[in-house]
Amino acid sequence: MEKRYMKHFLIGISALLALSSPVESMAGCKVEHKKMPCSILPGISEREYTICLPDGYEKSQEKYPVLYLLHGGGCSNTDWAQFGGLQQVVDSLVAAGKMQKMIIVCPEANQGGRMIWFKEPEWKFEDYFFHEMIPYIETKYRVNRQPGMRSVAGFSMGGGGSVGYGLHHPEMFNVVYAMSAYLRRQPLDFLKNDPLGEWRQQDVERNNPIKMVNTANDEQVKNWRSVKWFIDCGDQDFTLDGNMDFVKSLREKHINYELRVRSGAHNWDYWKPALVNALQYVSEQTQNRFSNPVLWADVPDPDVIRVGEYFYLVSTTMHLMPGAPIMRSKDLVNWETIGYIFDKLTDSPKYDMKEGTVYGRGQWATSLKYHKGKFYALFAPNDNPGGETYIYSTSNPAGKWNLVSRMRHFHDATLFFDDDDRVYVIYGTGQICELKSDLSGVKEGTDVKLFERDSEEKGLLEGSRMIKHNGKYYLLMISWTAGHPRREVCFRADSIHGKYEKKVVLETLFAGFGGVGQGTIIDTPKGDWYGFVFQDRGGVGRVPTLEPCRWVDGWPILGDEFGNVPMMMDKPVKGCPAKSIISSDEFDQDKLKLDWQWNHNPIDGAWSLTERPGYLRLKTSRIVNNIFEAPNTISQRMGGPMCSGVVCLDLSGMKDGDKAGVAAFNGDSGILTISKNGKKKILTMSEESVNLTEQEKAVTDVKQVIKETVRIKGDKIYLKIIADFNLGKDIANFYYSVDNKEWKKIGNDYRMIFDYRRFFMGTRFAIFNYATKQNGGYVDVDFFRYN
Repeated sequence: MEKRYMKHFLIGISALLALSSPVESMAGCKVEHKKMPCSILPGISEREYTICLPDGYEKSQEKYPVLYLLHGGGCSNTDWAQFGGLQQVVDSLVAAGKMQKMIIVCPEANQGGRMIWFKEPEWKFEDYFFHEMIPYIETKYRVNRQPGMRSVAGFSMGGGGSVGYGLHHPEMFNVVYAMSAYLRRQPLDFLKNDPLGEWRQQDVERNNPIKMVNTANDEQVKNWRSVKWFIDCGDQDFTLDGNMDFVKSLREKHINYELRVRSGAHNWDYWKPALVNALQYVSEQTQNRFSNPVLWADVPDPDVIRVGEYFYLVSTTMHLMPGAPIMRSKDLVNWETIGYIFDKLTDSPKYDMKEGTVYGRGQWATSLKYHKGKFYALFAPNDNPGGETYIYSTSNPAGKWNLVSRMRHFHDATLFFDDDDRVYVIYGTGQICELKSDLSGVKEGTDVKLFERDSEEKGLLEGSRMIKHNGKYYLLMISWTAGHPRREVCFRADSIHGKYEKKVVLETLFAGFGGVGQGTIIDTPKGDWYGFVFQDRGGVGRVPTLEPCRWVDGWPILGDEFGNVPMMMDKPVKGCPAKSIISSDEFDQDKLKLDWQWNHNPIDGAWSLTERPGYLRLKTSRIVNNIFEAPNTISQRMGGPMCSGVVCLDLSGMKDGDKAGVAAFNGDSGILTISKNGKKKILTMSEESVNLTEQEKAVTDVKQVIKETVRIKGDKIYLKIIADFNLGKDIANFYYSVDNKEWKKIGNDYRMIFDYRRFFMGTRFAIFNYATKQNGGYVDVDFFRYN
């Protein structure tokens, strides 16, 4: 627990005085009073709100964090601007570099005296706030909707509302900042003559956060620990005792909080400087924290190393080309793709989708290492023929990787260079062999078993990652056995050949999606350690989490002090710019963005960025019957919790029988297809599921269900997919437009699924064009815009 008097946040008297003067050197933020549609609150069709948009909002395409700033009882949405000096405070803090730019929204909770922030049968304000206001604001304005970018604050009853919202919906907020929060029923003289005073008091008591925390179950407490709680109250404030009792409840449940008590009462003389502190604190925590999963995208079988100040990550992409993506980060949170280990695999014609396919096979579970100035990668395709292990090396991970050797298959292997320069491969379930010094093959007679399973390990035990720390050897593996969720176990020994002892280092359910297991551990330049371990998340795929690693009695124990993966936590390294492994592309460069991958080996002559500059041209080159056999389908990951992709297609080059469009692509796909039938163009939304043979992964059948068909006029069309990967959803919806402004939904909600028996990967945005009658047609892709 944490109890700190935030002296380092206090601004001196001179700085506070400066806030009373406008900033002359900048245009400043823009405060506007607006209305929005309302259907939940009775008798109200429009609802007021005040919004503060950052300086330069109209000229920028940047997305901003959002703070919902709640008012007190008997007040209104305009009070923060009128009495709190919101515009001047924001402009002064931004100019002084003490606050990042953000969107600030002040809702209106008052209506004829019915001023509550919660939910009563006759006034369901909380429903309005979460189901109407937040979606409206965060769609209408350029809000950064990534987890961790939304906070809530307020004073008096608004402070109580902020605390309640944080307790009711901890997954929604990074920071809850409560100023003079009215948290429980108190005898107040000014409410005696208020006809609705008793009604408001009952509502406050029904949502008493002190009682809520005191009676909470373990799962609620675990979720509340992810929120940054800040309690700010004056020493002469009538709400002080209630605030201190709430702090006591948080403390008893080991929920971290920060507390500030200074001279002041329940008035604007206190709240205006409290706003200064709140905006700085929210800004700092928004910039310095992240939410798990650290990458809400399909990045399975991760291996992470650090070289100097950079971290490098490799993942499995199977049948996608180029393969084995190398990602780089300075903080373990913001990652970018910098290259691939190989462009194509050529061991079998199936990589070209001839004589079968390699869906769900190809490159698996690559091990990444750095030794004496060189990077090394080892992987073994899950295929036969072609299953022999590859070892590559390079001095520049963003450049060309060179093939070092091929050797027999190693399943889920880790390459390991020991301090004496001897090189090992640990694979399968505790098998080890030593390689020759030039990595050309296995030393004869060195293949041995490190340990036998104990009686508990009767299920999956694989995904080897070996590290050495303080002279000991640590082998991390995923364990998935009856009676347990997927988890991470560690085998430890003083010698590389053992004797090994075992310990479970992470076993926890996380965010409703089950257990977390398979990954590695890594240290920062400052010597702090973290785990990087993935979790199955349905339609989006397998997503990595980042958690603290504490060395306890010589064991790398993962998770927070309670053994849980934090929903939100501090970034390992502060101040790094935002990066992404999913990107928009205007196709106006001479190379594709690195986040694109082809489905199987591409036919190089059937795509171009130069035949029509500013466009990606996809040309038909093989007559096929369905998207699953079509060459040159290009794709990117989807991202959670929600994302959208918009594609603009020029259809003028299509020939009779051609089919082009976009898909939520997987073994079961939702597809938007434009079919050229003679001179007609038909847009279809369909659900399609592929059947594959077990051995050759050959396509034997595609089940198609057409959901809706529309006649298309003209040669330009915009197609959009919106994907929702929130818990229990995995839903994609499909839209089309002729002007990129007015969108029409087509088809139904489509449920995306993850199937390890076929593709074994998350659903992807895919752009395709294939021929069913004749080759030579093409489509031009103007852009792909990801949000």
